[in-house]
Amino acid sequence: MLRGTKEMLKVDNLCKDFGGLRAVDHCSFEVPQGAIYGLIGPNGAGKTTVFNLITGILKADEGRVLFKGENITNLKPYQIAQKGLGRTFQIPRLFYNMTVMENLLLGAKNQYGENLLYAILSLPSSRRQQLALEKRALDLLEVLGISHLRDEYVANLGHAEQKLVELGRTLMADSQLILLDEPTAGLNPVFAGKFLDYIRELRDHQGKTFLLVEHNMRVVMNYCEWIIVLNYGQKIAEGTPEQVSNDPAVIEAYLGE
Repeated sequence: MLRGTKEMLKVDNLCKDFGGLRAVDHCSFEVPQGAIYGLIGPNGAGKTTVFNLITGILKADEGRVLFKGENITNLKPYQIAQKGLGRTFQIPRLFYNMTVMENLLLGAKNQYGENLLYAILSLPSSRRQQLALEKRALDLLEVLGISHLRDEYVANLGHAEQKLVELGRTLMADSQLILLDEPTAGLNPVFAGKFLDYIRELRDHQGKTFLLVEHNMRVVMNYCEWIIVLNYGQKIAEGTPEQVSNDPAVIEAYLGE
């Protein structure tokens, strides 16, 4: 972890077995507030499994996950999301028969409309909140460059636009730490660059923290200030991009040399 920074996420001795296979083996690392960290490794290294353990999709067999100092190990995904830890997926998980705007609005927390009494009475406070959320969603769509798609059904969008919708929905939830699973997969280089520039802007101007899994090494080396390397579920190295790229264990894991 970078010195002089507050810890946002701590993964401590995390383990996960699938039958006789240990997919994550005593994995430990930390992510400080306001950082962009990368989690890399060869195919099958356990990266997405680690993400699933952090976000409660899978239950850990050993170890713990701390978010802002609070033990969130094995909480349910919605409980973890409510605490401010969000994620995206390699293949966006969206409501494809709903519009872009509707998908973003679903991401907002603590909506009055979720309360049956508020919904029945249609109180002014509920309407005010709805208008505020709609404005916030529109502002996000504008920043993401897809405001013209607000009324389009998600099923009709391309892969790149769907990724932006998923990021927008995560931001609507006020997530402080966002895990990005293969954020540039399927994007052309120009669009990928814009996407990652926006991630950096969110970090610099809104204090968001990011941990990303990414196979594109150019992306990792150019956008991540610290990199954690997994192989066969174990952390084999971590450091700056320069340190990691010159680490013999990392070279052997990727190249078999």
